[in-house]
Amino acid sequence: MDPLGLIDRQDLLTLMKTEPGDLFARIVELNRTPRYHNQLDALQLPGLIMRSVARLSAS
Repeated sequence: MDPLGLIDRQDLLTLMKTEPGDLFARIVELNRTPRYHNQLDALQLPGLIMRSVARLSAS
């Protein structure tokens, strides 16, 4: 499954607006919530999110 597909749309939009230096910490915070219950890959997601933001910025 796509790791980005695990993230609620509103949470993903918030993460995409988060400064890159704060992204890992924010994902860890979300991962602790009952909604995600440690299902998010906090090591992989920052890179995927930053690439998504870069692609949207280039469009």
